[in-house]
Amino acid sequence: MLAANTTYVVNCWTYGQTITAEGYTNNIWIQVRYTDNSVGYSSAIYFQGDNRGNLPVSANC
Repeated sequence: MLAANTTYVVNCWTYGQTITAEGYTNNIWIQVRYTDNSVGYSSAIYFQGDNRGNLPVSANC
């Protein structure tokens, strides 16, 4: 689970299930590295920036 107002290391983005939350609809998921070094995915809706959380197009997983 991601905490609000926290900085995370993100590795890349990928297409996945479409979700609607916070008034947005998106099917892009961002790979996140947590402080314990584990990896998970979160919808890009929960990140600041563009529809990929400001990751470049070339950062596709």
